[in-house]
Amino acid sequence: MFIGDWNEIELTTSNFPKTIRNGRLFVDKSIFIEHFLRNAQDVQIIARPRRLGKSMNMMMLYCFLTDSEDYRPLFENLMIRQSPVWEKAHGSPAFLFDFKGLNVNQYKRQIQLMVNEYSSIYASDPKCPQYYLDLYNEYRPEGKFTTDAIKNLTKMAHAVTGKTSYVLIDEYDKLLIDIINTEEYTEVRDCLTQVLSAAMKGNMCLEKGLLTGVMRVSPEGMLSGLNNPQTYDVFRDKAYTADYGLTKGEVDELCDAAGLDSDSMIAILMPDYPLNYCRQRYG
Repeated sequence: MFIGDWNEIELTTSNFPKTIRNGRLFVDKSIFIEHFLRNAQDVQIIARPRRLGKSMNMMMLYCFLTDSEDYRPLFENLMIRQSPVWEKAHGSPAFLFDFKGLNVNQYKRQIQLMVNEYSSIYASDPKCPQYYLDLYNEYRPEGKFTTDAIKNLTKMAHAVTGKTSYVLIDEYDKLLIDIINTEEYTEVRDCLTQVLSAAMKGNMCLEKGLLTGVMRVSPEGMLSGLNNPQTYDVFRDKAYTADYGLTKGEVDELCDAAGLDSDSMIAILMPDYPLNYCRQRYG
């Protein structure tokens, strides 16, 4: 199923609200939200190759969950509107962190500034306890950094709202991949492990966590100290198989709308994928 104008295709954006509001072509992957919320695993990592819609799905999930702004009208024509999980829309603190822009010289400050942007909302609330207001003021100047930054944000949100939070981290591994053969790698890896472990392990103020990236986390791999997530990759994933990339049914539907055959469509949409992969996935 897709909505929007076939003649309005934007291949470079992950801005879900802009895509829907401007009536651009959107392949409906909103049932992904139900798959995530109904999954028994509290912390999940979805590992997929690039250009399969990870960032768009993360933005869509954030817009669905967040109680800071009401995005529910964006979902009126999507499948998730008929799902039993619809009652969770616009119901919880949700925090989306985009790690793909982190750089090795500024990553700590960049993370803290992202946290501070969310924290400022709760710091301005009259119900914010003085302890968390003092903590916010301590780490706000110049993006002063603590590895408990994201964890403290969820605790602050809980103190103000009484609700547990969703933490969404897109491209969690981008910086590590960029510097994997440099002398800075170990230090950065250890720091990010501390940040993510504090937020995702034993955090009573966390409702669910989701990380997306290219690499899976394994006991011997990057971020090996973060050992509680369930990883879903292209080789072992049955939960999110149809939520990333295009299924054969979606390709056929798009082909019918465009007057193209399936082989032509695959060549247009996924020119960098090996032909044997395309044949295996799409027949």
